[in-house]
Amino acid sequence: MKAIFEIILAIIFVISAENVSTIIYKKVKVESLTKIQNGLPPLSIFTEKLTR
Repeated sequence: MKAIFEIILAIIFVISAENVSTIIYKKVKVESLTKIQNGLPPLSIFTEKLTR
């Protein structure tokens, strides 16, 4: 009985992890596209900060 319960919990965990990863993927995709549409700042400022 314990083994069946553990298998069911494992299946529930895999399904919920898949749903969460899909949600995270969609949010990252939307944020990335938004950032690309706004344009990226020049890399000279970033490079200057790294070389100080």
